[in-house]
Amino acid sequence: MVLPYESATQSGIVQIAYGFRKPVLVTNVGGLPDVVTDGKTGYVVESKNPNRSQTQSSAILKKKKRRRICTERKSGRIQVFLGQNDGGRRRIMGKIAEDEKVDFVILWVDGNDPEWQASKAKYTADKGQDASANRYREWENLKYWFRGVEKFAPWVNNVYFVTCGHYPEWLNLEHPKLRFVRHEDFIPKECLPTFSSRPIDMNLHRIEELSEHFVYFNDDMFLIDKVEKDGLFQKWKAV
Repeated sequence: MVLPYESATQSGIVQIAYGFRKPVLVTNVGGLPDVVTDGKTGYVVESKNPNRSQTQSSAILKKKKRRRICTERKSGRIQVFLGQNDGGRRRIMGKIAEDEKVDFVILWVDGNDPEWQASKAKYTADKGQDASANRYREWENLKYWFRGVEKFAPWVNNVYFVTCGHYPEWLNLEHPKLRFVRHEDFIPKECLPTFSSRPIDMNLHRIEELSEHFVYFNDDMFLIDKVEKDGLFQKWKAV
């Protein structure tokens, strides 16, 4: 996957490429070098340098071992690296067991919160950042997300509701399946505060007691029909 951005703050395409175990080539703009480790999970080249991008792209295509990202389980985490697809490293399982726990994780931010707005303004650069209010606007539709989960996935083990610390007044924090998680609960202090979903994404594995199998939602992703575990996981992998 080649992403020759001339200007950008982040790109969700990187995570999608990782999900399909594909290496990525990105330019050194915005926060892209923070999520792509050069030579390990992808390649980082200079922006506005088409010759370098072409050279590195050709190198990836010529070398078979660079065409795929392999994963290795170590210390309970998925380690991502570039290399050949070693079947010995892959754990093949059948359908997910009925008693296997599956959690949901959802990120949420209230862009209308004055305290959050003041904090964000303090750390936002004057130039080179997409600070549009529409990116963080609260549409007051979170209730429908929870209703969808309750109706279409009642089997969920726990819902991990992740925010900077605020939450809607109507949310029942005492619900037995709800786990309210603040950024400070799992993200290293040196990375806080954060107003980007990428540092949050990259640290989800640090959430205490989160199940081995979990489904990650943004607050604009809704369940609108019945879904079963086997529709989400097969042979240990996400579908």
